[in-house]
Amino acid sequence: MQNLLVVIFVFILISGFGIYKLLINSESVFSPAIDKSIALFYKENQNQQVLEELKKVEHEKPDKTNMIMCQILKAAAYCEMKELENASHILNSIDIKEIKDDPRLQFWYTSVRGLILFRMEKYSAAYKELTQTLHGPFSEERGLALNKRILGRLCFESKAYKQAIDWLVQSSQHFLRAGLIKGIGINERIIARYYFRNGNLPEAFIHFTRSETELKKSDDKEELFYLYIDWIDFYVKKQDFDEALRYASLAFQNSLKLKNNSLVALALNNYGEIEIHRNRFDNAIGYLRKALVYYPDYRSQRGRIIASLDLSQAHAGLSQMNEALKYAQQAVYFVANSGQMQLQENAFEALAHLHEKLHNDHLAFCYLDSAMQLKDCSNSYVSDLNKAYQYSKAGLDSMTFKVMTLQQSRKKQLMIELQILAVLLIIITLLFVTFRLVKKKNAALVKKNMELLEERKHYSALLQQNMAIKKKNRNETDCEKLDLLYGNLIKWLEEDKRFTQSDISLDVASKELNTNRDYLSKAINERFGRFTDLVNKYRIEEAISLLSDSQKKTSQYKLSIIAAQVGFNSSSAFIEAFKKQTHLTPVQFRKNITQSL
Repeated sequence: MQNLLVVIFVFILISGFGIYKLLINSESVFSPAIDKSIALFYKENQNQQVLEELKKVEHEKPDKTNMIMCQILKAAAYCEMKELENASHILNSIDIKEIKDDPRLQFWYTSVRGLILFRMEKYSAAYKELTQTLHGPFSEERGLALNKRILGRLCFESKAYKQAIDWLVQSSQHFLRAGLIKGIGINERIIARYYFRNGNLPEAFIHFTRSETELKKSDDKEELFYLYIDWIDFYVKKQDFDEALRYASLAFQNSLKLKNNSLVALALNNYGEIEIHRNRFDNAIGYLRKALVYYPDYRSQRGRIIASLDLSQAHAGLSQMNEALKYAQQAVYFVANSGQMQLQENAFEALAHLHEKLHNDHLAFCYLDSAMQLKDCSNSYVSDLNKAYQYSKAGLDSMTFKVMTLQQSRKKQLMIELQILAVLLIIITLLFVTFRLVKKKNAALVKKNMELLEERKHYSALLQQNMAIKKKNRNETDCEKLDLLYGNLIKWLEEDKRFTQSDISLDVASKELNTNRDYLSKAINERFGRFTDLVNKYRIEEAISLLSDSQKKTSQYKLSIIAAQVGFNSSSAFIEAFKKQTHLTPVQFRKNITQSL
């Protein structure tokens, strides 16, 4: 009888627990439209379709769980469409407290947050977020597959190559179990690029071939486009230009089918680079100028920078040094607000080499020194990512570490304490040295910004001279007309320092210059970037002048007053724009100005 009662009691407990789990899970079941959106997202390059499905969810007036998941997926789709600010805003609007008790929502939220941080090149934070998804109470094959791919790419960035390959192999296993073969093809392309960059061409060939085989099964023209671009690099490295041109043709055909101007521009860019390698500089210039026309807006800034640098190289190959300098300077203007540190370093190096050829030794030194400082900043990013990797690894091995600590003998305890003391002394010393180096670097940055300000003034004067010459030519081309309009805009901005007007806008400028708003926008975009960035550039240079003028009281004004004087509506916007352009805050600039003068 007792045994029967025990069996009945256990049965009731198990049944009750099962019913409880069923009730809990029923509250967090996603709608069919949400499930379809998840499936579309992990098929990759289906982001517009994802957004269309999510609109259906919103029309259905979903419960809280489905509404939160809808926001998470919307942020993911916008992230992959390169609308990072929009994606970040949507994700940040979600109240963390509302998902803390739902492991499924936590998994998807953390996964997408890690993805956005990765796309924003915040590698250390991305690594920490994504490793959290690996050991929670809930996980999902497709999510793990993408997360581990990104972890692999992050490890490549931190030069942890063995770990990177391991993450990508695990990612492919998840993609295989999820039935997403295209994901395996993309992973193979990433691995192939690693072997290619490290000079192992035979191994790169094997993985590129595997990638092409898998991607052709899915017929994803966008992923195939990027693979063809990689094949171009591969065959240019082997100096097999016939094969490089064949893949350039395939990439160009795919870009036209996709009706994506950015991809068309990238394909033309690669045509140009192939012609540069063949020393056919005239052909290269033709392709690269077409590429610049096809880059449609500021989101294609990276492509514009590369095209400008390639044009500078092509003109230098023809000994057309003025044109080479023009496009190298254009690359510097484009890269100023792009956040692309490696490209900024390349642009400064290009200008340094050109000035060296022209025997402008002082300018050559300034640009080369700026490039070296950017290299230091880039190395610090890699260092931060290595710290994140070590932090994550320590977290995964924490239990083992605790067991080993408990096994330490009392004799070793004293040694550990002495080692800790030594480490603390080393850290204090390093902090002191780092403080001195940062102080010195900040002073150097102030000096370089002052020199670049003088260089900009000289360039502006040359631009005005060039504009005066073009005004006399009645048969100017469309490009020259745009140059003339851009020169008129610069002159208008500089007259009476109109850029300091807080209500200045593209509409105001176009009316003042008696031109079409879109035409003026095109002139600015093709020669600099966004109108707002151009105005901010002048405002920051004016702020530098105010901060550096020791003969006037302006150098001691409050930042809010200086911000207002140069045209900013808020101190926060001023500080953000100042740091973006100079790599220093206004306070750091003011603090170090006396050391640089």
